[in-house]
Amino acid sequence: MTSSGSLVVVTFKIQASPGKQQELLQALDELRPVIGSEVGCRQVTVSQPKSQKDRVIVNEKWATHKDALRHFRSEPFLVLRGATSVLAQSLKMTISIELQTTSVDLKSLKSRKGIYLWAAQTLS
Repeated sequence: MTSSGSLVVVTFKIQASPGKQQELLQALDELRPVIGSEVGCRQVTVSQPKSQKDRVIVNEKWATHKDALRHFRSEPFLVLRGATSVLAQSLKMTISIELQTTSVDLKSLKSRKGIYLWAAQTLS
């Protein structure tokens, strides 16, 4: 069981669809400050490995698991999922709490509710 005060790190590893990497980066750059202003968000970063220009990594740090769960129900997260469903070939999400890490392929979780339920189970 997770302590509600534990820092939660959510990492998205995104493979851009062919020819969509600039659009994806632009969408993520626009979302970064919006997500960063959500309650409990400590940090949001968007980076791109130099050796893999078609990959993007988004790291979010949340003060508590409740803050992370609230994010998964938020409008900015819905926009993130919408953008990646159009601009990404693959999207993997990893949640790290203290020394525990769990990952899921978000393409396999079709609905926002499915993502929320997976995250709620992971965070409890």
